[in-house]
Amino acid sequence: MILDVIFVANDKQTRLNTDKTPKLALREDEAAVALGIKVKTLRNWRCQTPQKGPRFARLGRTVVYPIAELERYLNAHLSE
Repeated sequence: MILDVIFVANDKQTRLNTDKTPKLALREDEAAVALGIKVKTLRNWRCQTPQKGPRFARLGRTVVYPIAELERYLNAHLSE
């Protein structure tokens, strides 16, 4: 699998394709696309008590969804 990795250095973005860098989590926009829902839906789910949707993590101000959690969420919501 080829992943795009973006390195930001000196205000320049360099795009690097590599199959050696595993992607462990998706940003909220990527997770929304993967789940087929809108980003706003993910944001609403995060704010609900009890929390709906897949579990998430914060890296600074960035919200990420671990791929394992997205897979767990999808498996838990499969229809019979």
